[in-house]
Order: sequence, then C-alpha cells, then structure tokens
Amino acid sequence: MMQDFTTMIRRRWLLIVACTALGITAAVATLAAIPPTYTAETQVLVSLNNARTPAELEQGNNFIQARTRSYVVAARSPLVLDSVIDELGLPENAQSLARKIDATAELNTVVITISVKDASAVRATRIAESLVRNFIRSIEDVESTPDRSASLIKLSLISPATEPTSPSAPNSAVVLTVGTLLGLGLGLAVTLALTRLNFRIRDVRELGWLTRLPILGTLVFDTATPTRHRERSPLHFSRSESYRAIRNTILASSGPAAKRTMLVTSSIPDEGKSAVALDLADSLSQVGEKVILVDANFRCASLTDYLGLTPAPGLSDILNRRLEVGDALHKHGTHDVHVLTAGTSVPDPAEVIDSPALGELIQDLRHNYDTVILDASPLSTDADAAVLSRHVDGVILVVRLGTSSSRQLKQALLLLESSRSNVLGIIVNSFPRKRGLDKETLQGMHSSFRPTEPVRQRSGRII
Repeated sequence: MMQDFTTMIRRRWLLIVACTALGITAAVATLAAIPPTYTAETQVLVSLNNARTPAELEQGNNFIQARTRSYVVAARSPLVLDSVIDELGLPENAQSLARKIDATAELNTVVITISVKDASAVRATRIAESLVRNFIRSIEDVESTPDRSASLIKLSLISPATEPTSPSAPNSAVVLTVGTLLGLGLGLAVTLALTRLNFRIRDVRELGWLTRLPILGTLVFDTATPTRHRERSPLHFSRSESYRAIRNTILASSGPAAKRTMLVTSSIPDEGKSAVALDLADSLSQVGEKVILVDANFRCASLTDYLGLTPAPGLSDILNRRLEVGDALHKHGTHDVHVLTAGTSVPDPAEVIDSPALGELIQDLRHNYDTVILDASPLSTDADAAVLSRHVDGVILVVRLGTSSSRQLKQALLLLESSRSNVLGIIVNSFPRKRGLDKETLQGMHSSFRPTEPVRQRSGRII
C-alpha cells in the first residue's frame, strides 16, 4: 500500500505541487482582499470599597465575583455605549458598536478584559479608552450608596489601551497554512482520482516505479510499422539498436552457451508482443543462435496472422500426435528462424495449455534449440500465459506506452505472481524517439536471467 502511494505521488508530483501553489496563491489573494482588523485591549480590576476586616474581605470577594459576571454584560450595554458614541461623535448606534466590543472575565477572577476591534488602529484605541472611562463611571453610579456619598464597588484601570502595531486579523500564518493544506489536499485528491480513473502509462519512469521490474529495452515509435510482417521494411536503425541491446542483455545474463526458454506476453491486446517476439528471435539468430518461435496463442493466432502463414499444421496438431515437429516448421528471415504456428483450432485451449504434452514438447525444443520463444495470449484475456510460464525460464512483458493502464498492468503482474512466474523484465514498445532515459531508469535495464532445470513430471502433472 505504501509503495502504491509513493508511486502515485511520484507520478503526479507536478500536479500536487501545482495544486499546493494554487492553494498558497488563493491564501495570499484572500489576505489581500480582507481588510485588516486591529484590536485594542484594556483591563479593569473590580474590588470592594472600604472593606477593613478579613471577614468583610472574604464576604466582599464572593460578592464581587458574582457582580463581575454582571459587569461583563454591562460593558456592552447601551448605557455605556451611548456615552461613548456621544463623546467620540461616532457615526453608528449602540447595536453596531457592540459588535466590535468583547468583554470577558476569567472564572473565579475579578478582572474584566475589554477588547475593541476596528479597521483603524487609532480609532480602536480611542474607543477602548472612552469605553473604559464610561464603563467605570456608569458602574460606580449604579453601585453608589443611597445618598450617593460613596460607591460600594471600586473599579480600577490596571491595563490601559495601547495602539496596536499589527492587525489581529486576518492571521497571515493561519491563512497561509490553511491555504497550503487545502492545496495539498486538493492535489492528493485529484491524483487519487486520476489513478482510480485508470489513466494510461505514458512514461518509462512511471512504468519502473509501478512495477519495480527491470526495463530490458525501449523500442522507438515507428509510424511506418505495418500490421503484417511480410509488408515490413527493414527495422529502423534505432529499433535495431534496441533489439541488439536487449539481445546482449539476455546473452550476458544467461551465458552465450546456455539454452533458454522465454515467453513473451502483454497485459492487454494490441501492445505489439508478437512483433517484439519475432524481432527478438531475428536478433538472436543474427549472432548464430538456433532459435525457434512458437505461436502458443490458440485463441487468436496473432503471430501466425502477423507472418501471413496458415495456422495448420502447427502446435496443436503436434500435441494431438498428428505429425512430427519437423513437418510443421516454417523458416523465417535470412538466418533461418524456425517458426511453429498455432495449428488447427482446438475446442478447449485451456485444456491444451495445461496438458503435460505441451510441457514435454517445450523441453524437447529446449534440447534442440539454443533459444525457444513462446508468443502467448495477453494476460487480460485469459490465464493461458500464466499457465505457460511454468514451463519456461522466464517471462518478458511487452508494454506499449499510452495503451495499457496501471490497473491492467498490476492485474497482469498479480496473475504472473500467483503462478510463481519468473518475470525477466519489460520491453517498452512505442517509446518516443526524442525522449531519453534518466539514470535511475537505466540502472534497471538489466535482467538476472536464470535458466531453470528441465521441467520434471510428478504424479502426472508438470511442475
């Protein structure tokens, strides 16, 4: 799961960065659009007037705490605010002014904190100063003795209002943090949506991050490549060089004298696996390898059709003991690559693929040829390729950029993994001619080709 998440981030990191930058830009625009608000704050201490004995102080403290809660409400009352408006000549009424004022008192304390918010720092300070004067006078008038000789309550200014030097809102740090997080979240959400929508793989680096498999080679895009081999012109120089590199990797990994069996498949149809299998066989034969290419796709003999040959007689006829291998072979190319077609159509291809006779035939071919290449059906159409992979040394997966999706490729790899297949690596088809490979990708372009022991028969099954 973590690997998938990392791969997703790597594939779409530019999108995530762009969305994050968009979030930061939106935050900056918000800060520019919102007018600043300044807050001036002042504090008043409430105490009992003329308390002398400890008992009076104790009783007075409880009385003051109860009174303080009422004074908090009185600080925003019209009794006080109308006086402020008249004193400063403010163009507003008590109700609108009250929305700019906040009065609080902490629990079990006798200190009232009064804050005034305004778009002007100077005006906020003037309102706070006038407010605290009128508040103290109004409370002392209300709490004075019947003869008005003295007030029972004493309010003292302990923290006068000072002019704020910076706005209290909007909070730049909070707005920028929220904008960044929202942009990042948007980028991740869009990335996840694009991944779930099954977007196609269009880059070799994405392919490497997704599969963690070696890239055996990349074949440049050739718009002139026809659908039938008999119509083909000689390979483009770039493709020829690519096959030479793939051939050298295979020979270097397994040894020039080693015998090897390989299966070529793809995740979905139309990725060019048959053409790749044929050109790989041609390339190996050019250095003296004795090569046989087998069309093992009984459901759709794509290689046979690609070469313009008739399917029968071929592989299915040999398995049904109708003829010998030598009677069904075709020669191809200047270096005599042997081709074995799919043969007569069979009613149940899965039964033929899973038969012990096919495993035995592959081992017979292994003894008679240096390299045996099987062209199998795509993994998305059936499980034939996964079953066949048990009989070969390794599997080569062909991926055409812009055709297969990450989900389809993952499903193909899971099918091969469930069959315990030895996946040698990937050949990338239709690679853009002008695009290069980075160092990280090039480091993966090597395969550990380990030929297996001949397949043994146990309890009537090929294992």
